Amino acid sequence: MAAILKDLALSVNNDKITGTFLFRGSANVYVAGGAIATATGIAEATDDQSSTLPYTQVKELIRAGIIGTIFVQVTTAGTPSKTYRKEVHYDATKDPGDVLDALTADGVTWPTGKGQGQPITAGVTPVRVKSRSA
Repeated sequence: MAAILKDLALSVNNDKITGTFLFRGSANVYVAGGAIATATGIAEATDDQSSTLPYTQVKELIRAGIIGTIFVQVTTAGTPSKTYRKEVHYDATKDPGDVLDALTADGVTWPTGKGQGQPITAGVTPVRVKSRSA
C-alpha cells in the first residue's frame, strides 16, 4: 500500500535563513494543532501555501540543516505485540531532546497507518558520521 502524502510547511526565521518551505510528507501526521505538529514545528500547508510556494525536496532541507529527523517507536497492544519505527521530521532550530520529550509524553499517539492510536513509547536521534579520518 502506497503512503498517502500531504503538503507540509515549515516557516523558518533565524540568523541564517528566513522563509517558508513547502515539502511532501505523510498525511495526517502533522495535523495543525495536534501534538506532533506542535512538538516538531511542522504543520500541514494551507491551500494558499500549496498554490504559491515551490516544493523543496526533503533531502535538500535536511542537507541544508533546515529540518532534522528523529525516529519514534510505536508498540501495538495485545499478544503478540508488534513494534513499529516511524520517521518524524522537525524544525532543526528546536532541540531534538525537547522534541522527543514532547512526543513521548503521556497521551501522544501515532495518528495513522500501522500502529494507529497507539502511544509513542520511545525515540532516538540518528547518529551522523562527521568524518571517517583517524
